[in-house]
Amino acid sequence: MKSSFTKSNIFKLISALDGYERKGIVEEGQAYTLTVFGKNKSVCLTWPNELGEIFLSYSENSEVIFEDWFECLESDEEDDFISYADDVCKRFIFNESRVKTVGFILRNEELQYNLDGIWRNVLHP
Repeated sequence: MKSSFTKSNIFKLISALDGYERKGIVEEGQAYTLTVFGKNKSVCLTWPNELGEIFLSYSENSEVIFEDWFECLESDEEDDFISYADDVCKRFIFNESRVKTVGFILRNEELQYNLDGIWRNVLHP
């Protein structure tokens, strides 16, 4: 992104997110935290004023089950970020999900959602 993520842009993000039971945003020092809720799940997105990495915390029944992050490139447009963040949140909140260990030698965990019987990484469509 070419500029820092301003308060007006954050309100644009919030207004673009629809379909959730509720949502809220908090400014914490040099960072913003947006939380969206649906049923018994929530996603908390935290990013610094100078947008670079977005940190995500996924909760189910008020318990954090997974944490992850993704990077926004300088060439990324704000509308693309808004759309991607919304998609990630909805994939987790509105689908069956699980934490799965993947890989053989280099094992790591990923958060997956079930769409039409196929398990996919929440960060990828």
